[in-house]
Amino acid sequence: MLNVEQIFYGITTTVTLVLAILTLQRLLSGWWRQYYLLALILVLLLVGVVPPIASYVSNGNWTLSSAQKIYWALALASQFAVFLLVLQLIYRVGREMPTRARLLRMLTLGAFVVAGLSVLLHFEKRPNAFMTSVTRDLTFLTAIMNLILWRFLMQLRKRNFLLLAVSAGLGIQCTGDAIGHSFRMLARQAGSVGAIHDLGNILMSLASVITIAIWHTAFSRTRHKSENTAPAAPAVDSVPVVTARNSHPELR
Repeated sequence: MLNVEQIFYGITTTVTLVLAILTLQRLLSGWWRQYYLLALILVLLLVGVVPPIASYVSNGNWTLSSAQKIYWALALASQFAVFLLVLQLIYRVGREMPTRARLLRMLTLGAFVVAGLSVLLHFEKRPNAFMTSVTRDLTFLTAIMNLILWRFLMQLRKRNFLLLAVSAGLGIQCTGDAIGHSFRMLARQAGSVGAIHDLGNILMSLASVITIAIWHTAFSRTRHKSENTAPAAPAVDSVPVVTARNSHPELR
């Protein structure tokens, strides 16, 4: 019989996957050109559920070690994509804040240096331990970078609803993952995989559901318009009619 924990993970995983598919569908309607890294994150999320499910239903035919290697490889790739997405959004904000351009470049350089140091620091570990440690470090680094991004976004005169929503989702995901990893590390140091470890997994699962829900709501409420749409010229000897379309997204 299924226990409460299995039911919880089954529900949260199903909701996350459904929302991820719906959000990816919205991105493919035109937004993917601006948020292609977000589309990649959603694809990796969908693929990332395959190893745990395959390991569960195979009853040992697919060894746990193989499933763990694939799972952590996908998790590391996903976290690196999140890291790059935050940097991309920081650069996008930098174009609207010329006075902060130098500071943003320094932050970007510093982020890559810290990420590189994490790889060098854990390079000698076993593959699973290496990917786990680097993923954890990137999670904490991305959470800090996203806080800086959010602060800059709040200083913009013209608020971009979609950009704020994407950043808010990233903040929840990174914070949930950072706290979850902390609980996992605490449980491992205590030599016990019990309530503390399970609490970390629960926080990470809830953060994932909330993040995808925010992104789906944001892209569902925002209509994409082609950036190549040009204003139509007024007819000769007639009353001009405004037919130009705003190239920026507008709320429905």
